[in-house]
Amino acid sequence: MRELARFNPNAEQDHVSWEYRHLRRAEIRLFWFPASPTSHQPIALYELGMAAADQDADLIVGADVDDVRRTNVVAQLSHARPGLRVHATLDDTIAACRNAVHTIR
Repeated sequence: MRELARFNPNAEQDHVSWEYRHLRRAEIRLFWFPASPTSHQPIALYELGMAAADQDADLIVGADVDDVRRTNVVAQLSHARPGLRVHATLDDTIAACRNAVHTIR
């Protein structure tokens, strides 16, 4: 992102605006948190919180068992979206998304 800023000083703001606009428009929102002992992904966690608060949107979430924030993601979603399953593998997360797509078609 910093490389783009040399060519477009508004690149980061444009990127954030694009993400926000498209997350709000999506019928299904998928979040995957890969295995990481150190990366906290604060922006993705913030976006997940916004998506979880929108009860009208389908939400698919997966967090690898080795993700440093998995326990927090599961705990927070148990309050914001009771009954929402947090998948433990990328394959299971993608399968859940495919099922959701077939349901809305």
